[in-house]
Amino acid sequence: MDIVTVREDETLIAELNGRIDGTNAVEVQRGLESTLSPGDRALILDMEGVSFMSSAGLRVVAIMINRTRANGTRLVLCSLPGPVKEVLATSGFDRMVSVLDTLDEARATTGA
Repeated sequence: MDIVTVREDETLIAELNGRIDGTNAVEVQRGLESTLSPGDRALILDMEGVSFMSSAGLRVVAIMINRTRANGTRLVLCSLPGPVKEVLATSGFDRMVSVLDTLDEARATTGA
């Protein structure tokens, strides 16, 4: 799993590439938490490069939902491949967080 982050004004964009599963979920969670600043208005997770997400990956999303809500930060997921989008929909997570089709839409929604 590779995480590349870019800060645009008060928005943190994290590009995730690879699998999010039990072998690296804690690492992904820590990586996201360590880059998120208290002053960030939004966190965009660009998931175009995520090839697989297990229940451990869903746990990471749940933790980030809680962390961002506690900080008053908006969380947006974008560019989800079909299988990852399906996992989020099946679990109901797509009703708890904004899921958009493209990074450009996510930027427009968050003001990045």
